[in-house]
Amino acid sequence: MASSRRMFLVCYDIADPKRWRKVHEAVQAHAVSGQKSVYECWLTAGEHQALLARLEAVIAPAEDKVHVFALDARRKVLRFGVARAPQCDPFLIV
Repeated sequence: MASSRRMFLVCYDIADPKRWRKVHEAVQAHAVSGQKSVYECWLTAGEHQALLARLEAVIAPAEDKVHVFALDARRKVLRFGVARAPQCDPFLIV
């Protein structure tokens, strides 16, 4: 059965370097592209919930910021410069 994936934009600003590393690793595990602290992640509903839970367990809410935006697949994506469409073949994260 094929899984349904949606594109999310995950952005973060983490105050502590140790927490930043944990957040970065959690997001990188799902990222198809990005830079610095902003990443595009193609997620199933289960992966989305798991990522949110992992991020909530790591951050300090009084000091850190994490934004996860669901991108509307019906909207045209504008790209400038060397930006290109993500090349995302089906994959499995274990």
